[in-house]
Amino acid sequence: RYQRGTSGREEMLALGEAKLDELRSYQAATLASGLRPKLAPGGSTTSSVDGYADSLTSPQGKPYRRRWEISTSVIRTREIQIRVEPRYADGYVAPGITLRTLIQVH
Repeated sequence: RYQRGTSGREEMLALGEAKLDELRSYQAATLASGLRPKLAPGGSTTSSVDGYADSLTSPQGKPYRRRWEISTSVIRTREIQIRVEPRYADGYVAPGITLRTLIQVH
């Protein structure tokens, strides 16, 4: 049971970090690229908002939901919160994890 709990947390962490890496890749994008709007403030970590949520399956075949919220922070930065939750029932797996970071927008 400890291994299942740890495995679930590791999967959620990997999925959350993958989304953070994706969003970080947009930080130096030009306006003409069409990627910069993906860092527009919006979204929610508690409800699904178009463009700020997705459902995916981990490499181990388990379903998860990711929701993210982007808000304006200090000059030229965005605060990003990502919530990853399992979409399967397992009493040993945490109900979700939340990651939070700041990224600079050029």
